[in-house]
Amino acid sequence: MPKCLIALFIAVFALSASSRAQNTDAAEFYNEDLKWTLPIADSFVGANPERWKAVQDKGKKGIEDTYNTQLKNKVATLIILKCGNDNFFEATSEKYDEERKGNYLPFCRHMNDVIYTTFTTQRSDAGIDTSTAVDMIDGLPFQTINIKCTFPGGAIKYVSIARRLFAGRELTVSMMYADVAAGNRMKDAFRKSKFGVRE
Repeated sequence: MPKCLIALFIAVFALSASSRAQNTDAAEFYNEDLKWTLPIADSFVGANPERWKAVQDKGKKGIEDTYNTQLKNKVATLIILKCGNDNFFEATSEKYDEERKGNYLPFCRHMNDVIYTTFTTQRSDAGIDTSTAVDMIDGLPFQTINIKCTFPGGAIKYVSIARRLFAGRELTVSMMYADVAAGNRMKDAFRKSKFGVRE
């Protein structure tokens, strides 16, 4: 997973301003490349693309400043949904460069370490708890990391990231939320996904 995505999570956690959403009556999302059908969770609508880009840019700058590096974002965003101002669902796709990144499962473990280190470095005032699992979605294994951030004052935010390879591309599904009920609705909808592409 690219560092820019990690930066996005940090920016979302820091985001407090309201953002407008695009109206959508769609009951499900379909991606032709993966033959992926995803039910839209109740109360979720399309996120405003301009507002979302501002959030991404904020997170990207934070990582670039922290690591003194320039990030190149080659990720294709498939869908962004939101419920309120603190609950987001995002799915992205990116070509997986095995020659540069190595075997996929060790890479996932490495990225889990990077995510944990980034969160604990960027938010040293927060308590960070993580767990990992292999979740079966439509009979396909997804490598998943779950993160719980407890902030001073008692606010809690969560991130769940599930990913797997499809024909040389990595699909990453990220669910970021403060409302546990909204998070559960996202997870339930994702578990009902159907994929026509199996490898």
